[in-house]
This record gives sequence, C-alpha cells and structure tokens, in this order.
Amino acid sequence: MAKAALILIGVIFAANLIGGIYNWYIKYPWFDIPIHILGGAWVALMFGYIFSKYWKLDKNIHSVFLYVLFITGCVALIGIFWEFFEFGRDYFVSSYNPSYVLSTLSDTLGDLLNDLIGGAISSSFVWMWLRKHAIKETCQA
Repeated sequence: MAKAALILIGVIFAANLIGGIYNWYIKYPWFDIPIHILGGAWVALMFGYIFSKYWKLDKNIHSVFLYVLFITGCVALIGIFWEFFEFGRDYFVSSYNPSYVLSTLSDTLGDLLNDLIGGAISSSFVWMWLRKHAIKETCQA
C-alpha cells in the first residue's frame, strides 16, 4: 500500500507540474477533475496505510460502509483544508476580484466532490486489501 501511495503522489506531482507549465488548468478546465480524484485517492491510501500500520483493527468486525465512510471523512477534512489554502492563495497572492469568488464557489464544491469520489473509491480498495491481508494472516496462524 505504501508503494502505491508513493507512485500515486509521483503521478499527481508530475501531472500538476506539467499542467502548470503548459497552462492545462486554463486550456482544459476539466484537467482539475482527475487531479482532485487522484488527490482524494492518495489521501485515502495514506490514511488507510496509517490506520492499518498503527491501529489494531479488529479483523472480524470490519464493516465496509463504516470503514469507507471513515476514510472518506478523512479525505473530506483534508480536501476542505486544501480548498481553504487555495482560497487564501487566490485572495492574498493573486489579484483579488469579488466577482471571482462566486465563480470559485462552484469550482470549490466540484473539487470537494471529486476529492470524495477518489477517496471513496480508494478507501474501498484499501478495505479490500486489508480484508485479503487479514484472511492470509488468519490462515497462517
């Protein structure tokens, strides 16, 4: 799981760098969508890794819904912090325009939705990986 998270953050970093250099965020407004989905997936992988590594999970009572909901909630929290960061960057660094704030509201909500989609998908895969791993440990014991 850690290897997948490292690969994914490398892909996100490279896509973000290339997208910024070639102005893909302006030329292709949809370019932001897969970046946020991948970002949500990465955050879910990281929280899934942390929880599996440092917290003893009761392997007998895993609930798909609760696990996915908890990890997706962590993704939502990080996504909200990220959107506050982007707003602060736009407000304090870029040339601030009040009419721009209304157009960014729909962008922010879309970004959060895409973060959650990526987080829910990734946390589902993390849960399946943990279940498979737990079954192997149980059989070996």
